[in-house]
Amino acid sequence: MEECDSEAPASVFISKIIPFKQGTMAFGRVFSGTVKTGDSVTIYTHAGDKGKNKTITSVGVCMGAKFEAISSMPCGNTVVIGGVDSAILKEATICTAGQTSMTFKHMKFAVAPVVQVAVKPKRAVDIDKLDKGLKKLSKVDQLVKVFRAESGEYVVAGAGDLHIEICIG
Repeated sequence: MEECDSEAPASVFISKIIPFKQGTMAFGRVFSGTVKTGDSVTIYTHAGDKGKNKTITSVGVCMGAKFEAISSMPCGNTVVIGGVDSAILKEATICTAGQTSMTFKHMKFAVAPVVQVAVKPKRAVDIDKLDKGLKKLSKVDQLVKVFRAESGEYVVAGAGDLHIEICIG
């Protein structure tokens, strides 16, 4: 196996968005180069995408349920990146300046959402909070699909009863 060139432009596959106390952050693996706080990057959400430019505000590692900040992460490691999650729905490829766009193919899951349940807030005045929370849920869980039915109800679809219970419980 070839050794990583940490001086090469960085390329990171983001596979998940994770919520922390500091807010949501992108989780992925560094495939080339070194990712550093302050790097200017282009985010490609799918092949053929023009990409969105962002600046990495933090780099770190997951230590259980906690985020531990570090200054940089070389290739071959998993990393948590702050400042880019607003441009990512579920998955993306991040490249530092000077790197040509080489997007990673999206992961396919063997499990698809099969159970649906309609949800509503306990108080009607909390509808905006429900909407915001469901968008965040959809972003952090790859298998959750959230949509609004023709009737106006919010619907959460998941992989099974237990998955739905965990998501909205």
